[in-house]
Amino acid sequence: MLKEAIEYIVRLSAPNYKEVEGKLYADRPMELVRKAVRAETVGFNTLDGLLEYVTGAEELVGKELFIHMEKPDRVSILGALDSYKGRETYARATAMLPNQEFGRYMDQESFGIYLRTHFVHDETVDRLLAFAGTVTGEDVQVLTDDGVSQQVAVRTKVSGNQPAIAPNECMLRPYRTFYEVEQPDSPFVFRCKRCKDGIGFALFEADGRMWQYRALDGLHRYVSERMGQLNPEDRTIRLMR
Repeated sequence: MLKEAIEYIVRLSAPNYKEVEGKLYADRPMELVRKAVRAETVGFNTLDGLLEYVTGAEELVGKELFIHMEKPDRVSILGALDSYKGRETYARATAMLPNQEFGRYMDQESFGIYLRTHFVHDETVDRLLAFAGTVTGEDVQVLTDDGVSQQVAVRTKVSGNQPAIAPNECMLRPYRTFYEVEQPDSPFVFRCKRCKDGIGFALFEADGRMWQYRALDGLHRYVSERMGQLNPEDRTIRLMR
């Protein structure tokens, strides 16, 4: 209690300054009070909406602007450095994407819905749906699993137990960046196992998130092409990533 009281009294007093070898020091940390008034950041959910704003908004005429591709699902419009060496954020687009559930085992029905709603539909998705749709907890038995591939016995009414190789490393395109941009593909490991409520299916990322670099490249190409089409001449716009 006494310690807190002393610290409070010290904070109320003026800071002390000392110059050492031409550098000015203070005996306590201080925060800069910014006097510049900044507008509220305009929010968008689409990339095209953001680009139409930055090229058409009258309040941005004559300004130096930067389109900053921060992440695959977020792009911001920044201004030039101010007197405090900071940048104003005029607008930001955040993609509205489904929540991905990599690494979580799902039952047959949930996994089928997940594939159909969270991935770009292609032959690989069809192959996974075909495999997952033929088995249940009672029908499947994992015969071999070396960590790379699984051999699974699937029982059917006609042929009895038939060993089948489960699809393992699959190239898939989840929805992970703006819908205007082509979704980058990346490798996934497909696994299945018997659970107490039946059989579970899961997908695990297998590229160390390298897809993010390709997604940013895709964003850069798309924005560059759109800026060439919109062709704003009354403002300076540069791209950052």
